Amino acid sequence: MAQLFSLGHFAPMEGIAFLVFAELVTIPLTALICRWRLRRRKPISYGTMFAGAFCAAILFVLSSTVYFDGWEAFTSIDGWMDDKFFGRGAVFTVLGCITLMCVLPALGVVVYYQRRKKRDERPVA
Repeated sequence: MAQLFSLGHFAPMEGIAFLVFAELVTIPLTALICRWRLRRRKPISYGTMFAGAFCAAILFVLSSTVYFDGWEAFTSIDGWMDDKFFGRGAVFTVLGCITLMCVLPALGVVVYYQRRKKRDERPVA
């Protein structure tokens, strides 16, 4: 029964740590994007939310690949086509799932900066 839920050399606690890492990295990344847009006097939209979540997902995939395969992942195509961690072509599925998971923290940051911008734009009578 234990072999049924085995993920190879990927322990469940490591998976949780990486997922928490992705969610925690989403907050400062989205805040940086929001501050960049505020500085350039651009509106903060929900696209900013998806950009922060997607950047965190990319960092998740790259950091987990380096953690499990070392720097060899960047020197050969075999590191990306191997069935060790993600499997063939599942990188995009993992990116999509992690992005959806990171949308909620990014939404909180975007709503905060939208309200802050609205508060700062109120005319003083």
